[in-house]
Order: sequence, then C-alpha cells, then structure tokens
Amino acid sequence: VLNALNPPAGSAIVIFGAGAVGLSAVMASVVAGCTKIISVDVKENRLKLAHELGATHVIDATNTDPVEEIKKLCADGAPYVLETSGLPSVLSQAILSSAVGGEIGIVGAPPMGA
Repeated sequence: VLNALNPPAGSAIVIFGAGAVGLSAVMASVVAGCTKIISVDVKENRLKLAHELGATHVIDATNTDPVEEIKKLCADGAPYVLETSGLPSVLSQAILSSAVGGEIGIVGAPPMGA
C-alpha cells in the first residue's frame, strides 16, 4: 500500500481479502491517512478484526454484492483497490470496483489463464 499504491491522505481504498496480507494493508492504509478504508471478505471474524485494525467499512461478500456496496460508498468507484485473495472472481470484483483511472494492486494473482 505505502510503496506501490501510495494513496494520499484523505483518500479511499478498498482491500479485497482480510487475511494476513489484507489486514496488513488495512493497517498501512491507516498509516497513509486514508479516511475511507473498505475491507471485503467472506469471514465475519476477519472483517471484525479488519474493523478493529482501522477499516472504516466492512463488506461481507457472502450476503451482498461487494461491487454494489462499494459504489454506494464511492459513487465513481474507488481510486485505490488492493486484491489479496488470488481468486479470479474476486479480481473481477476488484476491477469493477475501481474508479476510471484508479489504481489496482494485485497480491497473489490467479494462475495464468484463469
């Protein structure tokens, strides 16, 4: 987050995946001064921890469409998005959640051809 995306203070970021990498990204987003930090995962306990570590919004992707929810929070899409799950379907959601001209970071990319 800090070195590759480098979001300015006051910006919004969406982090797909709240495992070790995603939670580290939440903490880095706090350090960067992001004011809207959205964490997306399918595990309630991970989302709770993301909130405790600084996520301002959490989205449980098991019972809601994360792209729609993100568009409610960031009308034009998120200017910064980080995908940490490595799942092709989640990568698609990350891309669809991004603003035009936004920056997307991918950690744990899906296999070629997926």
